[in-house]
Amino acid sequence: MNAPNQANPANETALAITGMTCDGCANALTRALSRVDGVTRVAVDFATGRAHVAGSASTDRLVAAVEKAGYGATPAPNPAR
Repeated sequence: MNAPNQANPANETALAITGMTCDGCANALTRALSRVDGVTRVAVDFATGRAHVAGSASTDRLVAAVEKAGYGATPAPNPAR
């Protein structure tokens, strides 16, 4: 796993999200993560409690955006494709 303050060289970061209670929360997180500089694509899944973010933004910046939106986030393993 990458150091938390470095950009993911594979350009995709997975986050485990806490505090979501509905699809509206997932939509709010999608908007919050989309606003982070360097993000090119966001997919937040309420059912799994995961967010997958593509782009050059660091994990620290993504976690900070989630926390600013009122939720919790930790880096999660990115499943092999």
